Amino acid sequence: WKKANRTEFTVITNDLHTAGADHKRDFRRLPFADASFGAFVFDPPYSHGGTSMKESLSVPYGCDRCEATSESEIIQMYIDGAKEALRVVESGGIFIVKTQDAIESGRLVPKHIILVTEFVKLGFELVNIHILVQTRQPTMRHTYQHNARQNHSYFMIFRRANRKSSRNASERQSPSNGKAHQRLIREHMATRVVAGITSVPP
Repeated sequence: WKKANRTEFTVITNDLHTAGADHKRDFRRLPFADASFGAFVFDPPYSHGGTSMKESLSVPYGCDRCEATSESEIIQMYIDGAKEALRVVESGGIFIVKTQDAIESGRLVPKHIILVTEFVKLGFELVNIHILVQTRQPTMRHTYQHNARQNHSYFMIFRRANRKSSRNASERQSPSNGKAHQRLIREHMATRVVAGITSVPP
């Protein structure tokens, strides 16, 4: 979207920590009316900060300023942002989400699978998924490795259903909470979902 021809679109930016953004508001509580946008691009910090992440990664991506302290809280943050996107995007509009799977306590958290499941419950239709792979070797915190490196991220494209059908979908779903997402993470681990694609530098 940075290369989009802005003479063809009205682009409104929102970022708490980026200089020059049009708005600096929490993405879960945006100052816009319902159905204000034809498209919504959502790229929040994809991981929580802390000692488990190198500063060279946590600072550029804003993870050092993220309030979440676990992957279940990150997932909840994404879902709360998607609910707000559902409110401000018009029927048939586009919702673009950037995310990355994670390793937590030595286990894979297939975040993109969990988010697709939750967003469809809200009333979004999955249109496409693009996998973006780094060309350089990813940074490692340790000299040893027990899991495949998460050397890729996901660029997921959704379409908003009409407002009536998405409202019905929201009414059918159970309330989201941290324990529910922890259970969902465990269920995905138990079924041994393989969600990783690695790129080995030459």
